[in-house]
Amino acid sequence: MLIQIEPEGKKVACHPDLSILEALQKKDFDIIATICGGEGTCGKCKVRIISGTVSEPAEQELQTLSAAEIDNNIRLACQAFPRESLSLNIIASSSSAQYKTSLSMELSGIAVKPNVKKVFLQPQPPSLADQRADVERIFEELHNKGIVASDIAARLLPCLPQLLRQADWEITTTLIDERIIAIEGGDTTGDNYGIAFDLGTTTVAAYLVDLNNGELLGQSAITNGQSSFGEDVMTRIDRAHGGDLGKLQKAAIRSMNFLLDRLTDETGVQPENIYEAVVVGNTCMHHLLLGIDPYTAGIAPFTPAINISPDIPATLLGLEIAPEGTVHLPPVISGFVGADTVGDVLALDFDIKQQPHLMIDIGTNAEMALSVKGEILACSAAAGPAFEGARINCGMRAAPGAIDRAVIKNNTFQCHTIDNKPARGIAGSGLVSVAAALKREGRMNRRGALKQKNIPAEMLDKENRGIILAPADRTKSGEPLILTWRDIGEELVIAKAAIRTGVEILLKEAGLDLQDLERISIAGAFGNFLNIDDAMEIGLLPDIAREKISGVGNAAGKGAVQILLSIDERQRARRLPKNIRYIELSGYPGFNRLFSGNMKL
Repeated sequence: MLIQIEPEGKKVACHPDLSILEALQKKDFDIIATICGGEGTCGKCKVRIISGTVSEPAEQELQTLSAAEIDNNIRLACQAFPRESLSLNIIASSSSAQYKTSLSMELSGIAVKPNVKKVFLQPQPPSLADQRADVERIFEELHNKGIVASDIAARLLPCLPQLLRQADWEITTTLIDERIIAIEGGDTTGDNYGIAFDLGTTTVAAYLVDLNNGELLGQSAITNGQSSFGEDVMTRIDRAHGGDLGKLQKAAIRSMNFLLDRLTDETGVQPENIYEAVVVGNTCMHHLLLGIDPYTAGIAPFTPAINISPDIPATLLGLEIAPEGTVHLPPVISGFVGADTVGDVLALDFDIKQQPHLMIDIGTNAEMALSVKGEILACSAAAGPAFEGARINCGMRAAPGAIDRAVIKNNTFQCHTIDNKPARGIAGSGLVSVAAALKREGRMNRRGALKQKNIPAEMLDKENRGIILAPADRTKSGEPLILTWRDIGEELVIAKAAIRTGVEILLKEAGLDLQDLERISIAGAFGNFLNIDDAMEIGLLPDIAREKISGVGNAAGKGAVQILLSIDERQRARRLPKNIRYIELSGYPGFNRLFSGNMKL
């Protein structure tokens, strides 16, 4: 017997042996966040039961949820099983998508030279004196314009005779490489578009571009639909290897098609006039999109299945652009440094000789690259989960209501939230800011542990779980936001140590000191909200001249757009992995000693 559940007003049939989360996943309902992949340990898939009965609270729920939450019918979707028809609200979603595309993207200076060509032709009609085939006439006209065509899509052939004659022998051909992929009647050369995707672990961002002039027509983003299978890379690798590879691939494509629909609706561009897509992402996202099990990239020696730069028919992946359109994926570098880092370093011109320049892209993982006079070094640190909200009691991604900075006044926290909404949780930038405020007040020791005896009673949670960031009357849920003792003393310290150790190893390999750095670029939404002084206070960023550090927006997305707009940029991207020296931190001599030395705030 199937049970009906209604999340957010939508009806889903659920088998009683499935948890609420599993039922929604089976129906491709991708709006519940879960970092632990349904193990019940992250506490991010909270739902409020409005009506109906569910199973008794599981042990994991008793450990993760407060007694007040359970009394208020708040449950974990991954642990609660429906016993009758349900109505529920999802209260733990933390979409940060809009902030990924609100970041700066300067496209001036890119020489527009796309891989897609649209050419208007007026071939001579046949006659008794000229009986050449229709296709031959098209190829010859292209040749006369200096364009080589060696193939034509088979799908076009049945309609070709009628199309040419109805169009009175005035047509527009579209070519990718030397292959004709579309033929339209009349002059449609003005309708030539491409789309770039930044397929992030957390967020998928899309950028619709006019391939004739390089104009950015629209941009949008949503939470990656794969998030319902777990928000960190390793959880998704395990899920893919355990049998969910196809579901993860479909979830990624579904997210991309959603953005495609949104952008075409907003701009009036027809999907059949979008001829090429470029997709950047980390190695796991890259492999999942292609339907490749990323398992070998996630275990020692961390080898990706492929590092080539393939062009895939869009129809093979199910991306709803032009029927003969292609999807281009720039190469990955290693198991944990992917095509998104290629986009980063391309956008920042790391392959062009410059003074020492460090890039840190903090997302679900932290990728770092160092450019020193044309040489590029790169590494990856497993630090992002804390800054993305994972394993932080009230952690969330940058979204409306997320605490992004804080100060201490009158023995209480004065917190600022994104968009000045009621507090829902704390973003990574807010976590850094809170730690910096506590350190300035002398309320934590060198190891990042809070000196509980020095914490004023006004800041303490009555159940001694930690410190109060926002009282109940200032939060969206009506429950106080608590930062636990381990959130800062363990999770933040570990994340900070991982990033700082990666930076120090890159500098050591380049023979540089911290003060030799001329520029530090913080990529992504984290860099957009991060207070540099706070980051320096806790040692996340090195203490160098403040003006040398800046946020650079979504550099990976910009790199993807550059590759879309210019075949020269595409060739640069293809060459980059050969010029990047990847350093595996886990096997680096002295890593444990350096990491231990950085385990302080």
